Amino acid sequence: MLAIFMCSVIFFRLNTALVELKFGPWTTPPHAVSVWVIASFLCGSILGVLLNLGLFRRLKLRFALKNARIEIESLRHDLQRLKAE
Repeated sequence: MLAIFMCSVIFFRLNTALVELKFGPWTTPPHAVSVWVIASFLCGSILGVLLNLGLFRRLKLRFALKNARIEIESLRHDLQRLKAE
């Protein structure tokens, strides 16, 4: 962690050129390149976590549904066997 922190500090200190970003008609105020890189990293990390939370929830629900269907079929077979006796 210390090495990553030190690399981040060095990156931040060396990339001080001011850059403004243009998105069609919108222009951002000028900030250092390192600020834009760190901001994009943070936005991507947060977006990735949010998307993965939904993905894992869906996979967990799909797995629970599959197990429930298997259990229902097993109970149906048991019920039919008991009715036959």
